[in-house]
Amino acid sequence: MFEGVCRSFIVFFPTEKVQLEKETEKILSQYCPLCKELACDLHFTICYFSADYETCKKIADEIDSMAQMPSPVEMALDAVKFSYIEAIDKSLFWWDIPKNPEIVSLRSVFLEILKKHDAEIDHEDTWDPHMNICSIPGKTNECALISEFLKEPVKVSFQFLQLSRMLPDNEEDDTFEIVRSWKLSKNN
Repeated sequence: MFEGVCRSFIVFFPTEKVQLEKETEKILSQYCPLCKELACDLHFTICYFSADYETCKKIADEIDSMAQMPSPVEMALDAVKFSYIEAIDKSLFWWDIPKNPEIVSLRSVFLEILKKHDAEIDHEDTWDPHMNICSIPGKTNECALISEFLKEPVKVSFQFLQLSRMLPDNEEDDTFEIVRSWKLSKNN
């Protein structure tokens, strides 16, 4: 399939032959390190002419899984995220959350991660203000995590955000009961 497309291209554009061969080699080297022939099905990322089909498929699968791995920054954010929410869960009242020293400390970790992230990326042309995320491929999740967890601490946990909307005005007993029952349901 791919070979046929390439040959047609070469017939009509002979002067582009050398450049096309280079590009083809570059593309195929990403998908089929074994044979590197014009026989790869780029849709399935496997070489269907190879006698060693299983090996080709295994290589393609490994490449796919590597492409899906989160970046080191994403992994760091994930690790901090759970600690952050855990610290929120330990706070009895939602208005105590910003004063929790554990949360203050975790917030500073996020700020450090954000500085490193921004040092690598120029957001001027890539930031989507509507979505509040970076539109660079491979960085969108990273940016979304950062923006989500740099908001007010009460908004970090969706459950607490919902809870804050449920709280009655100036009725601390009811507030305590809502928080207590929510925490109990979390533990069960």
